[in-house]
Amino acid sequence: MKSALPFIIMLMLLPVTAIAQERLPGGGIAEATGLRAWYAEPTERYDHGILDDAIEAGSLIAERNGKRYRYDLPEDSVFEDITPRLVDADGDGQLEILTIKSYLDNGSTIALYGIRDGTLVPLAEAMPIGKPHRWLNPAGVADYNGDGSPDIAVIRTPHIGGILILYHWDGSSSKIVELARKSGYSTHAIGSTELNIALTVDWNGDGIMDLLLPRQNRTDIVPVYMVGNAFTEGDTYRMRREITGRLEMMGNFVKVPLRGGLTKTITRPYNPAERAKKKEKAQHLSD
Repeated sequence: MKSALPFIIMLMLLPVTAIAQERLPGGGIAEATGLRAWYAEPTERYDHGILDDAIEAGSLIAERNGKRYRYDLPEDSVFEDITPRLVDADGDGQLEILTIKSYLDNGSTIALYGIRDGTLVPLAEAMPIGKPHRWLNPAGVADYNGDGSPDIAVIRTPHIGGILILYHWDGSSSKIVELARKSGYSTHAIGSTELNIALTVDWNGDGIMDLLLPRQNRTDIVPVYMVGNAFTEGDTYRMRREITGRLEMMGNFVKVPLRGGLTKTITRPYNPAERAKKKEKAQHLSD
């Protein structure tokens, strides 16, 4: 199988006072390889409040090589998000900005933006959910199906059925297209500002990136793989308490924050370091 490409969401929260006044309250700044992005123009024109309050962003700001760029949404939509994500969505080596865009009448979608010819412009977006007050949450960007191109994993309506959808963008179309879906997951609690309760990792050692996701109850975690054109699950890890924070890979273990300030550690079923040692030993014996 083709090896996975290292397309991982990159986020950095920075206390930059020079832009604090224009930035979305509570929002962060994404930074990677000379590009920065954040949300601005706080607005209350969308009364959903899924992220703790009803203040969303009306503008996206990007900064590259000391030059600042701005894109203002029309009155029919907002960025119902906290911090943009810097990702290589089409595998060309250049970063795009991945956002959660919500239409006042049609609910949320994912939308990509980029700097083109000296202007910050919309590049592509997926079909919105179709109803107001319906939200989605990106879970990761990686080559999940082993075809050599990155995909975008999203949890649609994480509080209502939690549908995992795999999307693909070809780098030129204005549409982000759906490849597969499977229900039963949740990466967000209503009112929470923690959006990153998911992990992209090669869980089973086949060289292809997988997703480690909480189930709808947010007390169980399950690895999800792409097999052919469909999702399939591995063994469930039961936490017994609600998962409340970012999943963190530490060597061959995953640290899971739980309600009450507790943590639990789960072990990946294979160890890349041990596998590399065995391979090296086998090669040495054959020489």
